[in-house]
Amino acid sequence: MRRWGWLSLLSLTIVVTLLAGCGGSKQVFSTGALSSVRLTTASFSLLSARYYSAGSPLLTLYLEGDGRAWASRYRLSSDPTPVNPLALRLAAVDVDLNKQQSVAWLGRACQYQPVGGDPAC
Repeated sequence: MRRWGWLSLLSLTIVVTLLAGCGGSKQVFSTGALSSVRLTTASFSLLSARYYSAGSPLLTLYLEGDGRAWASRYRLSSDPTPVNPLALRLAAVDVDLNKQQSVAWLGRACQYQPVGGDPAC
């Protein structure tokens, strides 16, 4: 139970950073109304996307799944990026359907890495 509290606090911190505009982040891509931002921490980087609706008290947060976390039953994948990023697609559809609400999406650590990858992964 204690772990979920910590994860919730981390998620909320990241979302607030996304919506406030993070100085250390770099825009990576733009899909429709969603614009992506790479968030870099001391340990790893995360790819995120956001759509901000001014004046909206609502925020829908999408968290990407494991993707391809395991290459086989006993071996971790060197690239856990999902082949079918369902949560990202759902976030984009959500924005297209309702522009009155803010939307944020977070990829997991080590997913969507640039060429050369992240040494922490």
